[in-house]
Amino acid sequence: MLVLTYELYRLKPVTHHYMKWLLILYFVIGIFGSVQLIKKNITLGYLPETYQSLEKILPKGEVGVVPLTYFYNGYHRFQALRTHENYKLYCHKVNMSPDGFGRWAKANKAGFILMDYEFNPEKFFPPISDSSIANYHRAYFDGRFAVFLPVE
Repeated sequence: MLVLTYELYRLKPVTHHYMKWLLILYFVIGIFGSVQLIKKNITLGYLPETYQSLEKILPKGEVGVVPLTYFYNGYHRFQALRTHENYKLYCHKVNMSPDGFGRWAKANKAGFILMDYEFNPEKFFPPISDSSIANYHRAYFDGRFAVFLPVE
């Protein structure tokens, strides 16, 4: 945004008073947005390290349903990984609900469901106050991540 603003001004310096204010506003919004993005990246941490810290909580050798951003060098620990996007495609993005998500996960033999409420929240995640969805109960929650395991 900074380069675009500069290039537009360099191409043809603005003589109209309102256009100058608009370019200044555009410039300030660009800086504000960049600072917000940098702050979010710093506070959420480096994703591969964050996911690796969950390694001890997730059951080994199971099928898992994880966020699309779930990546680190631990894939070999799981039988298979499916993403939340698989559920969206299955439902055609209509009538998605926490219980529907749980039923879909069970039908796909998921041994756990990982949800990231801060970086990648989905509208079909259960409210934080709910500790269960169809066929699954919440076994872990740290304010950001929730791990749901099958109900025995």
